[in-house]
Amino acid sequence: MNRTAMLETVAASDADWDLIIVGGGATGLGSAVDAASRGFRTLLLEQADFAEGTSSRSTKLIHGGVRYLRNGELGLVRESLRERGRLLRHAPNLVKPLPFVVPGYRWHERFFFFFLHDSGKSWQASLRTRQSRRSLAPSDHRGHPAPEPRPFRGLPSCDRSPGSA
Repeated sequence: MNRTAMLETVAASDADWDLIIVGGGATGLGSAVDAASRGFRTLLLEQADFAEGTSSRSTKLIHGGVRYLRNGELGLVRESLRERGRLLRHAPNLVKPLPFVVPGYRWHERFFFFFLHDSGKSWQASLRTRQSRRSLAPSDHRGHPAPEPRPFRGLPSCDRSPGSA
């Protein structure tokens, strides 16, 4: 059924909807699927194609929101970490670890590591290491110059990327 036919069907219908969602991006689609799976009569409206551009503009990382610390959005960081933890508990088959080291040149830049630690014990287990810190020399940057000509210290962390489900 093409778009015009679908719109005509909806317009001609005198159905009562429990929920009408405007916007068929990733959030709209997810909300519609969730509502419909719970038995709500759900209508999803989108001006273009569903999820148009959503995946191409995504980092495809299920991160803990650490990037929001720069703007002081602590509540958003906490919420992101909580949601990441839920996804790891409820759908571990959909994500895989993506370990990395976050550099910290000054002591106050390491503040956000407490948020990573507060996000639950799962990130530590996913690293499969007892190391709490690592040092990287400028030569460890695989051809990219280091921001400073001295080694920096960082803390290993781990985001998640979608697995091959």
